[in-house]
Amino acid sequence: MIHRIEPKPMPASREPVSLLAVDRAVSEFRRGRTVGLRGSGGEAVLALAAEAATPERLDELAVLSHAVPALAITARRAAVLELTGKPDGVMILEVGGPLSAELIHDLADPLSSLPVEGAAAAKLKLS
Repeated sequence: MIHRIEPKPMPASREPVSLLAVDRAVSEFRRGRTVGLRGSGGEAVLALAAEAATPERLDELAVLSHAVPALAITARRAAVLELTGKPDGVMILEVGGPLSAELIHDLADPLSSLPVEGAAAAKLKLS
């Protein structure tokens, strides 16, 4: 008896591979490691969890990326900090000088003093 196997078309999906990559990135963030992220348009960034930011890690990030580090926060966090911007998505905070680990911790920590005032607020720019 001869069995015929007929292949059925399957949609090409990278969903399991993509979810695996996300799980791996989250795990690396939890370990305090730097993670490379690439968008669908080909843009790439190096990212570090705010909790893992130290002066040494920020210097290393700047050397690896050949760019000045910036802080990405959610639009909701920006609203809580009383910074202006769009109502949803991700906000990029750029500082008029070096981005310190202490400032990163203060901006990311929900228990830090709010809102951002004075010289710190004057140096922040949303993009």
